[in-house]
Amino acid sequence: MPNLGLNKNKFEAANAGAKALKLLEESTKFEQPVIGADKYNESKLEHKLYHDANFFNHLGSKLEESEKTEFLGKLKELFETTVLLYKEVDMKPRTISQAVDSQELTENVIYDIYSKYLTENINKEYALPLLEGTLLEDHKSESKLLMESAIAADVIHDLNSELYVKYALFENTLFENYRRIILPGVLLERTENYINNQDSEYFELFENDAQTLLNNLNSSIHELVTLTAPGLFEESTGISASQFKGISKIFR
Repeated sequence: MPNLGLNKNKFEAANAGAKALKLLEESTKFEQPVIGADKYNESKLEHKLYHDANFFNHLGSKLEESEKTEFLGKLKELFETTVLLYKEVDMKPRTISQAVDSQELTENVIYDIYSKYLTENINKEYALPLLEGTLLEDHKSESKLLMESAIAADVIHDLNSELYVKYALFENTLFENYRRIILPGVLLERTENYINNQDSEYFELFENDAQTLLNNLNSSIHELVTLTAPGLFEESTGISASQFKGISKIFR
């Protein structure tokens, strides 16, 4: 399991993977677009989900046995929804890096690429602002929502409010990055545009409309975060926050 903590030097991808990543990205930088190339492709999606699954399975490997079973069930649900969503919106699958599409890299190197991607994003979006003391300032609205929720639940007096907020923001950051792996930002935007351009009849006629599928995808990702975030947070900070697991659902 990758360390997502405050020590940026603790995890680095293998040199071979870094070099291969650079070479492959340079070699495809100037590719010309192909008509129809952004459409759904079943074999590409199978390839993407194979590597996505390997990475998420590593993340779930340190869970308790009872949680592992639940994790695998939620992962299966997530991938089933992902296939339906990519088909419905007719999107070309995208991996986190063009290097993952190569047939030349080993699974270990590809896992390192995923781990480096996640670690660097968590450091940039969560750990660095936390170290610099700007995290709570940057997320005033989220912090306010969390505290209002604690007051409404009448648990504010028994709460370590600073840890409560910081952990919720960690979960939320993890959620955003898990979702980027499954549904990169440009495809999330395409999905939302697709939904916004539909008539009301579309949502009435189709059971698996794009909005329902996106909601289900978000729900499955949140469940994965709920299971994995406590261990990642404690591994990185040395602080247990398992009593708050799943709290970031308030942001959905």
